Amino acid sequence: GSPASGDVSSMKYSGDMVVSRYSGSSETASSETDGGAEKAAAPTAIRKLKSSEAIARADALEDDMDAALAAGDYTAAFSAYAEASALLAGVSSSSSRLAGLRKKASAALDLLVISPKAAPRDATAGTAFPSPFTFTVAVTTPAGAKPVAGFPCLVAYPSVDEAGAPVFVSESKRSDQSGLVSFTAPAPARAGRGTVVVTPDFTASDEFLKKELRERNARGELSASLPHLVQTSAKRVPTTISILDFN
Repeated sequence: GSPASGDVSSMKYSGDMVVSRYSGSSETASSETDGGAEKAAAPTAIRKLKSSEAIARADALEDDMDAALAAGDYTAAFSAYAEASALLAGVSSSSSRLAGLRKKASAALDLLVISPKAAPRDATAGTAFPSPFTFTVAVTTPAGAKPVAGFPCLVAYPSVDEAGAPVFVSESKRSDQSGLVSFTAPAPARAGRGTVVVTPDFTASDEFLKKELRERNARGELSASLPHLVQTSAKRVPTTISILDFN
């Protein structure tokens, strides 16, 4: 039928068909009132649906996290954790679920152990270290320590900038199949005593995980260090000291 009121315009398409567009409605006022109630309820239903979908997705990600931890894949585990925690943080009714997930992440960090293994002999300024710095990454299990392969680490070592000022430089490394992290330091530019430090290299977008890693680092947990000792090259120069005592 024709609209009770409103503008009418026709759009001609190929063929004999004519489609008319108009504003306004031929529906009764009571119908509009009934439809308005349904429309008002729709956003709430959509929000509930989205919340349930977020929770379901977070549950699946938590299962992925559990499986990755069991396999020793901490990169995948904490990636799943970060995504799941972001989903649960957006659902007000999921505070207890989020707390449980965070507790599980903290417990996983408690089981990780990074230890120093071997440091090379002292180097001489301008000459590379004779062997690499090595560390081990393991997870504590009821059967004892188990090596963690593919663990992402950040290795920091002393160096100097272009102006000659002392700085720390970092490199990303991963443990091998035996849980060993091996780092070959570049030839040191000058003599000095420093340390090579290894820490986890997680992409911590989650504030809780950032705080956990920061506090553990401050307590000296989840990190290990080895001495970085560099002797001066001046002792290579042959020198004779003559002491003349005239008394």
